[in-house]
Amino acid sequence: MNLEFERITDKKNYYSAGTIEYGIHGPEISNNILYISIFHYLEYLTLNPRAYNTFSLGNYLTKVSSNYKVCKYESQSFRINKFDLELLKKERGNFEKHTA
Repeated sequence: MNLEFERITDKKNYYSAGTIEYGIHGPEISNNILYISIFHYLEYLTLNPRAYNTFSLGNYLTKVSSNYKVCKYESQSFRINKFDLELLKKERGNFEKHTA
């Protein structure tokens, strides 16, 4: 595992909405691909996730790629998509189009 993966998968620094209904809380690695939610990726970048419309951004990214993981917290009525880290890096320039 590379250093960036290690830093990103250190889950103690990420917001949690409580009990997970299904999926895995926080970033996860599958087939050497790191998947992370937009909210957690923004936290990792030390940006305020609430300054972005993460729903709009997530909708946009699901149209760009169908390769993502899903989780859901019991306290939320929606599921959370986690995207390939490389996709998020590539699309980072488009994040500003989805501000709150």
